[in-house]
Amino acid sequence: MYKKVFFAIFIFIITFYVPSYADIYVAKYKNHLNYVDFQARYVFEFNGMTVAKGTLNGKKSGDIYKIVFDGKVTKLISLIYKLKEHIEGSVDILNYVALDYKYHQTTSKRNKFVDIKFIDGHRARVSINKNGERKHYSVDSKYSIFSPVSLYILFMNNDAKIEKEYYRYVIVDHSLYRVDIKNLGQTTINLDKLKRKKGLKRVIKIEFTFNKLNKNGTLKKNNKVKKLDVWISCSDPKIPVLIESQHILGVFSARLQSITF
Repeated sequence: MYKKVFFAIFIFIITFYVPSYADIYVAKYKNHLNYVDFQARYVFEFNGMTVAKGTLNGKKSGDIYKIVFDGKVTKLISLIYKLKEHIEGSVDILNYVALDYKYHQTTSKRNKFVDIKFIDGHRARVSINKNGERKHYSVDSKYSIFSPVSLYILFMNNDAKIEKEYYRYVIVDHSLYRVDIKNLGQTTINLDKLKRKKGLKRVIKIEFTFNKLNKNGTLKKNNKVKKLDVWISCSDPKIPVLIESQHILGVFSARLQSITF
């Protein structure tokens, strides 16, 4: 059950949308992202109960922008189920090209490393080490494929029509997902649990739907569609301040606790 807490933040990094069906070229768009270095702390909750905490860092080095996330369940939850994650990805921000995407997940039962190297806009090589057993995969697609971070960069540098659905293709492990995205427009939310004025934040609400694809690029039958709502800050650094995912048992959420930049 607690895996879904981190799945929410993992999906957040994965699911930033691109507002065009055409291929992206840098010259077509204005730069809305200032590539601010930052550190953000999140608290993860299930039905209001804190179950995990995590830190998200963004850093620019030359023409490379890197996002790193580290998180783990609380000490109380670790008595029931241990879960720790490290996720990182780098992008060439001059060309909007994904360079790599990596994550390391440690649970009570397994130790898993995933290393994705992007060859070009349509090909990637994936190495997965699960409990010491290593496997290699090639992902080739007629569609443009993105890492979570390159999709994030594209999202932050583009505008989208409200209520219009868009989609892009993202690699998770060695599988492709079609991510359907809908911009629900700007609103104001209060992140403070006591609803004090200091918690008010102007945000953009985005709705995401995830569809797993077969190897031939078609939608997988009987696929359990995953949905996610994300509220992204309108001010720099433009990062998620709240994420919610509905579950049969309740609501999983990731909420911004503090940020420095």
